[in-house]
Amino acid sequence: MSAPSSDLDGLEERTSTKFNAKDADLKLISKDRVVFRAHRLYLEAASPVFKAMFEVCRATGGAQLPSIDLEETTAGLEIGLPYVYPGRVDPFKLSRSRKDDWDVISMFDKYEIARGLEAVLTAFIQRDLLSSDGEAARRACAS
Repeated sequence: MSAPSSDLDGLEERTSTKFNAKDADLKLISKDRVVFRAHRLYLEAASPVFKAMFEVCRATGGAQLPSIDLEETTAGLEIGLPYVYPGRVDPFKLSRSRKDDWDVISMFDKYEIARGLEAVLTAFIQRDLLSSDGEAARRACAS
């Protein structure tokens, strides 16, 4: 999930293996201190919250690659960030751990990432329909 890299606050920097693009213009740092090199343009397009954050950052300026410390875990960002980028994304899969699901759903809600929220809603609907259909089929066989 992460690989050692350069220096972050005097410590060895761990970088996401999925989000480490050389042309990234932003570093998102997870709660557990893993760096995600991301593209501001995609984050702004997918999230009005990120867009507002970046407008404030532009006003303050700075030549260095901006870094933003996030409250989200590495696992949550690995699952959630693909929904920010254009292109096909694997359907959201509900895990056996409600905590893991909740972390990602909370991130989608917090940053208002509509594509991610739609994927979660679809996963819940599919799960509920499948369980309803399965129950209906069991009842039909029992009668």
